[in-house]
Amino acid sequence: MAFVEGYEYDIFVSYAAVDDGDAGWVTTFVEKLTNVLGSRLGGLDRFAIFFDRRNLSANHQIDPEILGAIDRSALFLAVTSTAYAVRDYPLKEFAQFMRQDPDLKRLFAVEYLPLDEDETFPATLQTHKRMSFWRRNETTSTAAKPLPTNSETFIERIHDVADAIKRQLKTIRDEAPPPAAKGTVYLAETTDDLVDEREDVRRFLEQKGYRTLPDKHFPDDGPGFTAAAAEAIARADLYVHLLGPWRGRPRADLPDGYGHAQVAAARRSGKPMLLWRNRELTVDAVADLVHRTLLSDANVMAGGLNDLNNEIVRRLTEPPPPPPTASRPKSYVFINHDVLDRPIAEIARKEFATRKAFVGVPILQGKSQALQEDLESHLRDCDVLVLINAQATIDWVRRALLRLHRVREGPLPRQISVFRGPPQEAETDIGVDMPDLSVKLVDGWTPENISRVVAEISV
Repeated sequence: MAFVEGYEYDIFVSYAAVDDGDAGWVTTFVEKLTNVLGSRLGGLDRFAIFFDRRNLSANHQIDPEILGAIDRSALFLAVTSTAYAVRDYPLKEFAQFMRQDPDLKRLFAVEYLPLDEDETFPATLQTHKRMSFWRRNETTSTAAKPLPTNSETFIERIHDVADAIKRQLKTIRDEAPPPAAKGTVYLAETTDDLVDEREDVRRFLEQKGYRTLPDKHFPDDGPGFTAAAAEAIARADLYVHLLGPWRGRPRADLPDGYGHAQVAAARRSGKPMLLWRNRELTVDAVADLVHRTLLSDANVMAGGLNDLNNEIVRRLTEPPPPPPTASRPKSYVFINHDVLDRPIAEIARKEFATRKAFVGVPILQGKSQALQEDLESHLRDCDVLVLINAQATIDWVRRALLRLHRVREGPLPRQISVFRGPPQEAETDIGVDMPDLSVKLVDGWTPENISRVVAEISV
């Protein structure tokens, strides 16, 4: 009895017979998937799988019974490999399925083995997300090998496939759309040594109701991969990348590898980034300078997978911090000076600016009346007044203070400072007493000495 009413079979399993071989890898895969689905759906009698074990030659005409079984199945499960991509029989099955589900909403695909770089599936299957049931140990060999059917990783991925199939069968049966995701995470493709950890994170997020990307298989070539990654990252709320001690295999058109290409795409997108490495990884021991630099990036957190999972959820649930706003300067500093002392005034102006002060200097060119009006308006409004007495005479300082007193309608500035120097030619007494007036002697008009006297003024 099928779980989905109106279908004879819930799942049609499509594969290349050569992949089953003497060891029966595909058969074992289907048997374990059947058992796990039975547990998840309430019994083996609550769903039906079509799995044909006949080993048919490529020139054998496809059985009309098989074509009918595809049409009467709710889901199509392809066990892919090089043999699947080139053998006539599985491709005919896939073409039959495409006729009834051109949008591939009911397609599931797992990889018995990956394709070589020069091999491709039919276009629609080429881009569909496929769960890998193989691994490659780059430290000993570059050859991919199917996961042993008695391994813990194999069983975990069987459960992942079964859980996804159960959810899709329930959606078809109930004719209800899946619940909206709480958020979307781009979980970057990583190096082979971190595939299991990446799957653990993906499993955690999807069980918590978050959507994970990529949701389809990316092209292998550099430009195609980069474009597909950029498109998927643009749809995500958060970019997450698990990093190990190796950069990953480079290509001629991706010299830094797939991992670094994704990081670069994420930086260009401006999306929030969360990079992770195991706390036990010694960054300084990584010989690859480019990868060592990435492992030291400010976006990298070091910890365990639980730490990463919790941080992802925190970032997706907590509201983003408000954009930084420029704080309003406490004071307006006006640096009054004679034309001869303009270079000194500009140094002082830069020093105040580095302290985030609102600072200005007088206009020195223009009509006399306009210059006078500009000067007096700044004298009326400033909170701190600085007078530069380098080349100017002491009479200029005294006249400047008198003008301040005459034009200021409200209280005087809370600080009035006169910069005089060098000390062997300067005196602290300028012959005028005013509230909050101080005379600061500058030991030579160097940027360092000006910085010192500027630092004494509260802005």
